[in-house]
Amino acid sequence: MTVEECELLRFLLNREVPKRIAQIEAFAAVARCGCGECSTLLFGTDLSAEPLMGRSFSEIASYHGPNVDRIAVAVSLLKVMTIL
Repeated sequence: MTVEECELLRFLLNREVPKRIAQIEAFAAVARCGCGECSTLLFGTDLSAEPLMGRSFSEIASYHGPNVDRIAVAVSLLKVMTIL
């Protein structure tokens, strides 16, 4: 993950589920969405982990608004079962 992605993840967790902040150290970005349109990151517990695909997700946080260039942006944090 980039520094900015890490900071954003830390912000979302701190705001929505602060008890999970410690889990950030165990996260590894193992894949990016293949659609070519978004910057979705898929996490695992290490770089060799398979992304959790094809399962039902639930939303932890979702925010949207303009960035500094006034371009609409959005971010969502999802989990599969108890896994972020």
